[in-house]
Amino acid sequence: MPRAKVEHFTFLGAHPCLDFVNTAPGAERVDALRNFDDLVEWLSESRLVPMSELSEVSGRWSGVDARRTHEEALSFREELIRMLERVVASRNAPEHAITAINRYLSEREGRMELVRARTGFAQEFRRQLERPGQLLVPIAESATDLLCNHELNRIKRCASPPCGLYFYEVARNRRRRWCSMKTCGNRAKLAAFRRRQRLARRSN
Repeated sequence: MPRAKVEHFTFLGAHPCLDFVNTAPGAERVDALRNFDDLVEWLSESRLVPMSELSEVSGRWSGVDARRTHEEALSFREELIRMLERVVASRNAPEHAITAINRYLSEREGRMELVRARTGFAQEFRRQLERPGQLLVPIAESATDLLCNHELNRIKRCASPPCGLYFYEVARNRRRRWCSMKTCGNRAKLAAFRRRQRLARRSN
């Protein structure tokens, strides 16, 4: 029986941790992580874990292990959502979110390897995935990177209330308001245009 798969994921957050949070259901979208296979697919498409590593290990885990890991992923996502809600409101990240991140960081296993690169050599971390819960480690690493190495006041939520996707503002002018101009930005422009038309008609 073919496994269920979402048609696509949304990668608009400019940071893996934010893209993971953006898989959550909202007024305008369904849950993009409906099962364990979706989680594996997302990790591959986000490039947090190479598909070569995922294909080696994901087939080992099914049934109870897969369901438990999927439930853990959804629970961790909720912790990160609550954390981002506070960060966007210029409040401190909650302690329970830090605890959740540290829990998965403690699961990190692997080794550094010297690999050939285009212009010479590079260091590469090769993960050891012995337990299904370790699939959430790179998400915890991404959250750590976001909190430690980025300007938290650049984390924003889409100005369209029904959307609510998070993104990291990379432009210097910090004027981005929408997750995407193709979707929410365009709808806002169209709504503003129609409001101006209505006001013009009333004034005539």
